[in-house]
Amino acid sequence: MTNLSGQLIQHKFFLTTRDRTLLNVFLLGFIMYSLFYVLTTTSHFSYTIGQAAQLLGIGLIVPAAFLLFRYEFESDYLKGMFIFYMIWLAGVVFRGLNMEYSMIKIMLFEAWFGILLYAAPLTLLLPQNLFFYRRLFDLILLFCLFYLALDVLFIKDLIAPHTLVDGKEPIGKYIVETFSKTLGVTAGFILLTYAYHSRSRNMLALITVLVTIVFGIIRARRGLIFMTSLPLMIAFFLYLYRSHVRLKGLMIFLVFSGGLFLNTYAVGLFHKGDLFQQLEKRVMEDTRSGVEVRFFRDLSLQDWVIGKGMMGKYYCPEVPSPNDVRGFRYVIETDFLQIILKGGLVSLLLLFGILIPAAVKGIFQSKNLLAKAAGIWIILALINMYPSTVNTFTLNYLLVWVSVGICFSKTIRYMSDETLKLYFRGNL
Repeated sequence: MTNLSGQLIQHKFFLTTRDRTLLNVFLLGFIMYSLFYVLTTTSHFSYTIGQAAQLLGIGLIVPAAFLLFRYEFESDYLKGMFIFYMIWLAGVVFRGLNMEYSMIKIMLFEAWFGILLYAAPLTLLLPQNLFFYRRLFDLILLFCLFYLALDVLFIKDLIAPHTLVDGKEPIGKYIVETFSKTLGVTAGFILLTYAYHSRSRNMLALITVLVTIVFGIIRARRGLIFMTSLPLMIAFFLYLYRSHVRLKGLMIFLVFSGGLFLNTYAVGLFHKGDLFQQLEKRVMEDTRSGVEVRFFRDLSLQDWVIGKGMMGKYYCPEVPSPNDVRGFRYVIETDFLQIILKGGLVSLLLLFGILIPAAVKGIFQSKNLLAKAAGIWIILALINMYPSTVNTFTLNYLLVWVSVGICFSKTIRYMSDETLKLYFRGNL
């Protein structure tokens, strides 16, 4: 702290009472929107109640966010790129506006593919402040509790057999993805920043990640397994690198991983091998190339450059999905192609132009674990954009933009780990 000016300390450590209240309102709205979105995907919860709660959440998020926004950048490069990127995204949204009632509902209440995902980068304008980051840690852990509670409530759906019912796949396949990617996967960020948290908090995050991996195996969701396992492995090697018990830690990890695999294998045997047959089938199955071929055939040169707008779609009658219109799909599960479909290569390159330099600064030009974890989270997001969907209005993607703010802040990158430990553990 001695190397920081009093003004910067005040700016990076504290928020006014007004801003703290607004931040709490914003987070409450986001909790309502995310939790009720998840509930409405289960088919066991009223859409009317769920979407009314989501609408109330939006009503809390929007005014609180605009009152909290700070147009302050420590990097002129980030400021220029961000302004250009947001202008471009605004164009993507306006080119895809559809004022039909059904489309308005999808745009407002669909957290993964609706209009709010285009506002996710505005998270960068929230106070890039340690108090804000501490509240985000609390939010991640709260989502872990929600995730585990919902797993208990909907356990029958989550572990239901893979057998088709009336030609439809069991709902467990979809709610595993929705529960995990909306509520559970950000537990990995707690593990990446393990040094700033108590043992109980780290344990809650670890349990959440392991449960997510197990359900990913049960439902044979390759992308989810990959997305959840990577931060766990990186967090473990960060721990080994920073500790003096590397051999002991490695042995514990190997024994623990072996035990987890054997237990999961035992469950598979109990279900007469269905679990691992499904996973093996999914590992060997090519579910993308046919869709991608259709995607490539449908897009013109102009579409590749500027995209088709927010409601852009492509012709792929062989693979139907919700909200399809006569064989046209609004979604392609490869996130890179999804970004191109809506905003073209321009949108993707602008995104790369922000995320890649941020990750480099966070990992290689920082003095603390927070900035390195932020850089790693950005890299993980970029990696996961091929096998999975990251670019959504969820905490997972909002955390990417928070990480951008951390990585482009020289003040935060150069803080000492000792100072951050004291602050995040409530001793400063």
